[in-house]
Amino acid sequence: MLASNYLEVIVDGLKDPTVDMDAVGYAWGWRGGGRSSATEFQQVSKQEAFDSINYRGAEIGGYTWNKGFRLSVIRENKIRFDETLDLAEDLLFTADYIAASHRILYFPAPLYTKVSRGNSIIHSATMAMRSKEQVVRRHIDEMGRRLTP
Repeated sequence: MLASNYLEVIVDGLKDPTVDMDAVGYAWGWRGGGRSSATEFQQVSKQEAFDSINYRGAEIGGYTWNKGFRLSVIRENKIRFDETLDLAEDLLFTADYIAASHRILYFPAPLYTKVSRGNSIIHSATMAMRSKEQVVRRHIDEMGRRLTP
């Protein structure tokens, strides 16, 4: 579920051409979370944003559904989703994107509510899918160790 101002906030965060990515707060449906009422963007470091990718429940996270991405960064760096992955493809995309980014903003108010569905792939993943996910997560951790500001 999206708050009525979700798209407006995402667009506002990217109005400044020096901003490469913005993210909004989120809540995990039945689990709650995302309780901040802050209504202003705050700048976050590239390292802080990157470190949140593999940390489940992190405020920014590695998900794509709570972010705005600048198309020029995607094109210039040839960033794509790895379509061979069933899990963690969003995390890898976000890691590649943040690695290529310079300025990142975060709007803490929860404007996206993630609804967990019992029949989603995350709940029915095979061991092979989970193994590939762990390889991706280790790769992201290694990328984070080599990250340049």
